[in-house]
Amino acid sequence: MAIGLTALLWLDLTQRIDKLATSQSDNTQWTISQLEVDYFRLVLAVETASHDDLGAVGDLRTRFDIFYSRWRTLARAEAYALLPEDARYKAAQAEVNRVLDAAVPLIDGPEADLLAGLPALQAQLDAIREPVRTIALRGLDIFAEQSDQQRREIVALILRTGLVTLVLLVVLTIAAILMIAAGRRAREDAQRIEEVNRNLSMIVETSLDAIIVADAEGIVRAYNPAAEAIFGWTQAEIIGQPMAEMMIPAHHRAAHAAGMKRFLTTGERRIIGAGRVQMEACHKSGRRFPVEVSITHERVGGRHVFVSFLRDITHRLRA
Repeated sequence: MAIGLTALLWLDLTQRIDKLATSQSDNTQWTISQLEVDYFRLVLAVETASHDDLGAVGDLRTRFDIFYSRWRTLARAEAYALLPEDARYKAAQAEVNRVLDAAVPLIDGPEADLLAGLPALQAQLDAIREPVRTIALRGLDIFAEQSDQQRREIVALILRTGLVTLVLLVVLTIAAILMIAAGRRAREDAQRIEEVNRNLSMIVETSLDAIIVADAEGIVRAYNPAAEAIFGWTQAEIIGQPMAEMMIPAHHRAAHAAGMKRFLTTGERRIIGAGRVQMEACHKSGRRFPVEVSITHERVGGRHVFVSFLRDITHRLRA
């Protein structure tokens, strides 16, 4: 998707730039090419009107207006922005401006005066033939230079866009490779964790000792089948219940609560982590019996977890 989107963007950018450049160049080129055409049409109209053809006077004025307008429009064109620095262009421009400005009163004046001034107008137009050609050719040269420069700029822009696109694709490729590798490692880790959990679950379920997991509030969170056999409570009955109320005789509960509070407040350990300790436990039926217990403590996700390993030692003490 990234490659396809980048290709579409690159193609769209190329088409837009090419369309814009072609539109500007066509307009400028057409204007330059029409300058000499309109000049020669004006010269032809003057020659036609010189043969006392009154019907050609209107066409002469029209041709003059077209050439005059073309000249003024072209003088303001972007393609000629650099020409004022050209001495040859300055002289040619001044000559054409002088002739056109001098001809305006004659063209706009009475027809009789216009017809009388046609020979002088024709001579003046013949005199600016070379300046007009010089300006047109110089304009085409500038247009070609600008077109080449624009083409180079477009090519450079496309190359930069391509380079950036290539860099982005490389980065995306590296990122994809890293993500695939990370995903593979995550799956492998998940499989290992699942296997470890399976083994631990099997060990807990098949252990001959009771295994009880409780949190800092003393709530039972895990309880294996051996514990069910020893205490009489099923997992459904005891999970989520206070361990002290379910398994510790009433006369020992205050000492248990004090010991838990002392450990959580000061960290002082007496039974936790002390190895195997003999104490008294309470069966579901209310019967008290001796047990050997070992309690360990861990912090999981910032929470206290207490794991107790117990075994009923009634028969051992009796023996």
